[in-house]
Amino acid sequence: MKTKTKGLEPIVAAVLLIVVAVIGAVLVYLWFPGDVTKATSQAEQMAVSEKSGSIYAAAEVIGGSCSFTPSSGKRFGSPDGTPATGFNELNGWVAAWGPYSGGNCCECGCRGGVRIALMPGITPPDSTNTGASYTVELNNVQIGTLTVSGGTVSVSITEPMPEFMQVVRIWLEPGGYILYDNGPTPGVNVAPGTYQVYATLRVVPRSDVYGSPACLTLRCGGWPAATITLRVPDPNEWGLRADIYTFTTSPPSWPPFGAGYTYRGTWSVGAIYFWTYISGQGDPLGLSSPYFSRVFRSDSAPKWVAYWINPAATTWTNWAIRFTGRLYVPWSSIRVGVWHDDGVYVRLCSIDTGNSWWYLTPPAFHTTSGTCTGAPGEYSVEVGYFEGSGTAALVFIVGPGTGNEAYIPTIDGAWYCANFDWSGGRCGVSWSFVPASPSVPHFRATNYTPSSTNDGGGTPGP
Repeated sequence: MKTKTKGLEPIVAAVLLIVVAVIGAVLVYLWFPGDVTKATSQAEQMAVSEKSGSIYAAAEVIGGSCSFTPSSGKRFGSPDGTPATGFNELNGWVAAWGPYSGGNCCECGCRGGVRIALMPGITPPDSTNTGASYTVELNNVQIGTLTVSGGTVSVSITEPMPEFMQVVRIWLEPGGYILYDNGPTPGVNVAPGTYQVYATLRVVPRSDVYGSPACLTLRCGGWPAATITLRVPDPNEWGLRADIYTFTTSPPSWPPFGAGYTYRGTWSVGAIYFWTYISGQGDPLGLSSPYFSRVFRSDSAPKWVAYWINPAATTWTNWAIRFTGRLYVPWSSIRVGVWHDDGVYVRLCSIDTGNSWWYLTPPAFHTTSGTCTGAPGEYSVEVGYFEGSGTAALVFIVGPGTGNEAYIPTIDGAWYCANFDWSGGRCGVSWSFVPASPSVPHFRATNYTPSSTNDGGGTPGP
């Protein structure tokens, strides 16, 4: 009898297929060993770097690897960028940069890198006679450090120019390797070493760009190494929002900032205090702070106001401002006083100064009182103001409902008077600065850390 072998044929065929597949896999591995190894290593390197706290991102590329560490800084609205020269200048912060907060996440995702916030690039006229001319920008500032190791890598930034930016230049030193010049440039080959990443940045000088973000990716060998986030902060992040208007006839119409008013622009300031005056109408308080402006000059305005009205003018008349923000109030019973020329109104807690302007010229002091239910706490505040011509003055003062104490609030604390005449608006002793605390009224900004020592010494967040 013959033995049947038909049932073994499929088994033999299957074994042959397995052998062929194994041989093919071995050949592929032998043919592409470097690519498989590099891709695996790169994926592992990126996964590790995303969790790193000190080096925010790294990418392994052919021949080497690179890592990025962000720098931090801040700039005030003054010629040298410091609050020390801020009096009679832009009265607020204009730039901040540093690493991401909140788990290394921001508008551009959770990859590490540097976040840069910058106000619109205005060039203010010298309406306060300081003799200074400058444009709001970051010029040749270090935003990070790039470390290249293991071999030469190609470094590039490929995204298009953000629409809200006027100038974006990014480069490496030493070597002057240009990575971005108002748009992408060809990648540059960088040898192993440590390089400072520098930038010159300017936002378009417009008010419709507040809140705008853009994401640029620093790449090594085409792989993401870090994110450079550019953004225009909302005005309330670093202080009070100040919306500037003009009108044709003084006094302007009521209700304010509607029909008969023309919106000009918006800025961010650290206090409500300015006094540009004619002879015989000087500031009776006489205080100097980075957030204050005071000058002997008729038909003028703070620099940030003058720019939005008309940067080419030499006099500024028929303008108005609406300040909005948040005020920390320690007392349930509160008094509010305002020095002003021309008109003003105040809305805070139960205080609403009425359905018309407090309107007196020359400068006058008005006061009223009210209740802040639930105090201590943070409350919305709105101060409206208009100026026709001559002296332009506005100082916002608060105090407890009884006694002689008075405070001029800023975003860092307040200027304090222990013996204030609430009927005449003058301090019987010297004013002194007191830092923000649970017992001191002060303006609160959403992305700002007040100073614990001096006015203008706080830190805006990027």
